Amino acid sequence: MSRKWVFDNDGVLYNDEPIQEQFTQLFQEYMSRVLGISAIRVQSLAANLKIKHATEFSAVAFVREFGLDFSRIVKDTYLRLDLSVIRPDPVTLEVLSNLKGEKIVFTANPAAFAQYTLEYLGFLTYFNRVIGMEEVEFVPKDDQRAYRIVQELIQSSAGNIYFCDDTIRNLNAARRLGWTTIWYCPKGEHGSDHLIVRALSELLGL
Repeated sequence: MSRKWVFDNDGVLYNDEPIQEQFTQLFQEYMSRVLGISAIRVQSLAANLKIKHATEFSAVAFVREFGLDFSRIVKDTYLRLDLSVIRPDPVTLEVLSNLKGEKIVFTANPAAFAQYTLEYLGFLTYFNRVIGMEEVEFVPKDDQRAYRIVQELIQSSAGNIYFCDDTIRNLNAARRLGWTTIWYCPKGEHGSDHLIVRALSELLGL
């Protein structure tokens, strides 16, 4: 049975740092307009609401608190990001085209945003499925329940899944289910319970 490769998107398939500040500004402007409060107030409110609603995502916290339309938030913030500040990596493209087995993206962000970035980068055609926060019912990505849902969605046994992420707590949750976990760590850390790759090209040798 061929492997199923599950990839994180942001920070693994591309460097998302150039768009993080841009998203924060768009989000604050959107919430300021919708709620009629200042951008500074949005910032402080987001910090409190994320604690209250036990989520690391401001969008989810505001949806739960004010009953806002999540799809509208995605359309007016995530999908308005200027992606010209990010660049496709030809090495990543080569890896995706040569890696054998089904390939899935599992992102903690909305699936529509992952599709937006992957299409821009020219990577989308290599993936069989994109799974976002909605598909896992907004369960945090470091929660084992999210990986159970993903496993059901892709209809695979745990031992057949190879999961590549740049965040240890996410990898720990997946490993507890029996997934093979791969820490994408360009800095080259040592002593981890997970397989470590400094570059995605190393996946071809696994």
